[in-house]
Amino acid sequence: MRLDRFRELLREQFAAHPGIASIEEYQVPSTTGFAVRFSDGVTIRLRAFATAPPGGDDTSKPEKIVVKSDVG
Repeated sequence: MRLDRFRELLREQFAAHPGIASIEEYQVPSTTGFAVRFSDGVTIRLRAFATAPPGGDDTSKPEKIVVKSDVG
């Protein structure tokens, strides 16, 4: 899963939880993070990074989404 899709999935999952008061993006060097505030006032800051092994995913090409039925 590419980083942009993962971030969107993460945002959707947090937004669906009743204990989350807000989700805000913040900028840090080389990436965007999320500040997740819970209804009890606690805030956590998250950052996600993407890595691939040498010869791994070519991010210059469109992402090929694989579903369970494709794997066998």
